[in-house]
Amino acid sequence: MSYGLGIYLLNLLIGFLSPQVDPEIHDLFDGPSLPTRGFDEFRPFVRRLPEFKFWYSITKAFCIAFVMIFFF
Repeated sequence: MSYGLGIYLLNLLIGFLSPQVDPEIHDLFDGPSLPTRGFDEFRPFVRRLPEFKFWYSITKAFCIAFVMIFFF
């Protein structure tokens, strides 16, 4: 149970620390670009997994693993 929980948490951490779009692959097709309009916001780093979903998933995984320890 603990190995499965550890792998799942590692997967969440990698998703949280990874950018939504890989800049090396994205720049090959479109080229680097900056905002062209006043209302475009320049966001240099957008996470693949938002912070709220990251913490919610961790909490849910710990609760499920805790319950499964007693039944499996």
